[in-house]
Amino acid sequence: MFAALMTAAPEDELVALREQATRELAPYRSKMKAVQIKQVQQQFLQKRLLEARKLPRLSLFYMSHG
Repeated sequence: MFAALMTAAPEDELVALREQATRELAPYRSKMKAVQIKQVQQQFLQKRLLEARKLPRLSLFYMSHG
């Protein structure tokens, strides 16, 4: 599903989200390894794409009880 979201998203949206992730992670870069930074950036991008399309997060921790 994330691959489909990434493919369907306009390039300017992806660029803007990546820039936002970079800005928000800047204070923590020196304390994180490259692998961690990449993972957090990917999670940020996925979360924002889901939110923009009003799709639920795919996690057992975020499932509604009902």
